[in-house]
Amino acid sequence: MKLGSQGAWLQVPDKRDFVQRWSGCLAEGGRIAFEHACLARPAKEAPEEKPALEKALAELESSWQAQLISPQDWLDLFAAAGLTVVHLEDHTQIFVDYYTRLAELAQSTLAGRVPSAESEGWRRARDCAESGIISYLRLVAEKSA
Repeated sequence: MKLGSQGAWLQVPDKRDFVQRWSGCLAEGGRIAFEHACLARPAKEAPEEKPALEKALAELESSWQAQLISPQDWLDLFAAAGLTVVHLEDHTQIFVDYYTRLAELAQSTLAGRVPSAESEGWRRARDCAESGIISYLRLVAEKSA
C-alpha cells in the first residue's frame, strides 16, 4: 500500500494520532510520500524581524487553516510510527518560485479574478519561505519490519 500527502496534513491538529492511525494500515515495506511546508524556525529566533515575521506566520497558518511543525517533528512522528525515511529533499526554493509566480499572476494576468485572501496567502507563503521561517520538504518513508 502507498499513501500520499501534499499539504493536507497541515490542517490536522493532532498529527501524532493521525500518523499512528494511518501507519497501522501500511504493510511491511509500504510507503508514504509526503510533501509539505514545515516550520523551519520559530519567528521569534529573529528578534529584529520578530513582530512582522510572527504576524506573517500567524496569518499564513490562519489562511491555510494550518498548524505547521518542524521537519524534525515530522521525522520523529514517522520514526515513532515505525517508518524509515528512504528519501528526503528540501524544495524550499521551488516553493518560493511557485508562490512568487502565483503572486505575480494575481497582480497581472489574473488581476481581479483571484480572491484577495488567496493572493495574500500566496504572498505570505513566499515571504515566510524567503525569510527562512518555513521550508518545503518532500520525503518518502517506508514501514519497517
